Parts: sequence; structure tokens; C-alpha cells
Amino acid sequence: MMIKKTITSIFTNFGIKVVSKTDKSKGAYVLNNEQVKVLEAAGKKPGDSFEVNILGDKNNIFIKATYYHSERKGSGRSVEPRMGTEIISRWLNRGDELFIANDGGEIFAIKLNDNSFLVSPPEVVKSRIISGLPTELIKRRAKSAPRKARKTTQTSESYVRNPYIIEAAKRRAGGICEMPDCTYKAFIAENGLPYLEGHHVKPLSEGGDDATDNVAALCPICHREQHFSKDKADKRNILREELDKIIKKS
Repeated sequence: MMIKKTITSIFTNFGIKVVSKTDKSKGAYVLNNEQVKVLEAAGKKPGDSFEVNILGDKNNIFIKATYYHSERKGSGRSVEPRMGTEIISRWLNRGDELFIANDGGEIFAIKLNDNSFLVSPPEVVKSRIISGLPTELIKRRAKSAPRKARKTTQTSESYVRNPYIIEAAKRRAGGICEMPDCTYKAFIAENGLPYLEGHHVKPLSEGGDDATDNVAALCPICHREQHFSKDKADKRNILREELDKIIKKS
């Protein structure tokens, strides 16, 4: 629910629907009322072909789509608004929760059930979506944004990390980042010690333990890479193997 709220906050016009078995087998995705309004707000008319900007993918991709009205034979239904071609035949699958939005004449789509969204913090998801928006749109929104940041009060659940676990990992590291091949030279913090950050290799949100054999002491750069790098899964595996070696030696 939090991820959906995060993504919907980026756009004014949007519609969400789950892809049905019939949508996929017939190669004709039936739009709901909100999604029709999105296409109309973007100036799309029945018979139009256009590209949909897929957000959240590791590589910015565009999928071809068509908008048309048609009657599904034998269904007994009235004429339905549909979207076809590559977006349903190549990109969408049954059960996908399809988010469609527009900004001006541009159409954007996101799979809300993308597993990488579901395991990422909301701020990471929002950054990932915004980073895929066109430059002109980013400039326009940045220019129109108020100069003073608004204040907000949030109520949310978070994990209470044991500070002794973090400190034990830092002392084990001895001021040297525990990510293999890191050449970063830690600066000296206010407490007179080399600055490192504690990182749970398997996140607490995924069932990871708040224990020294799951916490690595990392420099700020390697720590950010563990959270935001496009190959963060590979980096996690590398760190996991290295930490296992360190624990065995200690």
C-alpha cells in the first residue's frame, strides 16, 4: 500500500487495473474508466498509435501501444476501450497491476507488482521512478516547485537497530571498509574515529538478523551502492561472502 501511495503521488492523472487472463490471451487490454481518462487527458483518440514510457525498468524503454474501441465477440458486452500491440503482447502478463499515467501528451506505465518495488523503501522507489522521467518534464516541475520545502508529519513503522551491534561491526573493521577492493580512505569523525556506517547485508525488512554476522561496516560510498546501485544484488552477494570470511576469522 505504501509503494502504491508513493507512486501515485508523482502523477495527477492515473488509473490502475490488474491484467486479466482474457486481456492477455486476446492481446487486447481493456482499459478501465480512469485509464481512459488518462489517454484522453493526453490527447489520445481511438485509432491513435503512440509510445508508452515504461518507468522503473533498469533501462528506459518505450513500448508501442494503440488505443481503439472494439466489441469482444460473443461476450454480450458493449463496445470497450482497449489498448493493444506490444504493450500487451510483449510487456504485460496476466496478474500484472498496471499503472497508467500522463503528464501532458506523454503516457507512462509502471508494473506496481514489480518485486524490486515491493522490497525497496518508498524513497528509493520514488527516486527510481522520477529518474526515468524525461528531462524537459523534470525541468518544468523543478521550475514550478515552491522554493520553501513543506513540512509534514509522518507516522510509520521502523526497525530499532541495536547500537551495540553497529558499534561492534565498526570496531571489528578497524576503520577499513569491509567491502572487498574498496580503496576509500575514511575521514575522521567528530568522535576522533574513522567514519564508517553499519549496513545489514540482509535487510531487516527481509527477515535479516540484527546481529554482528549480518552487519558490515562500510564507507559511505559502498553503503550507498548496496542500496542504490543497479547491480546491488551482485554487490550484496559479494559482501555476504566477504563478511562470512571475516566472521570465521574473528
